[in-house]
Amino acid sequence: MSKDENKHLVLRFCHYLSERKLDDMFELMSEDSTWSGVGQPKTFKYGGRRTKAQSIPFIGGFLRGFESFRFDVHSATAEDDRVAIEATSHGVGPRGAVYENQYILVFVCRDGFIVRISEFFDQLAVLEYEDSVAQ
Repeated sequence: MSKDENKHLVLRFCHYLSERKLDDMFELMSEDSTWSGVGQPKTFKYGGRRTKAQSIPFIGGFLRGFESFRFDVHSATAEDDRVAIEATSHGVGPRGAVYENQYILVFVCRDGFIVRISEFFDQLAVLEYEDSVAQ
């Protein structure tokens, strides 16, 4: 696929993420794909690398807790088989708890599918949101 086709694929993925259309979103990932979050799972439960099969319930579990959620892409850059995006999120969870974060995600694409996602975000924003939901 061309870099423009890869960019379009990733932007569709992000649109489905924003809409929380998780079945459609995960259909764009190959069966052998991985999704890595910043940090290590022993110190931050959202960190580390997961397979697609592990990511489906994990990401779904996090997103289902929001009454509303938005994922906005501010820029996307494609080169060869990689697409990098800058994005922000805004979500409202239980009891009006607000979640906002900033992201850099790097996608690797192959044969019309996303095969690897590397996600970088503010870990403290996640922990603060979880604390506000738990209170």
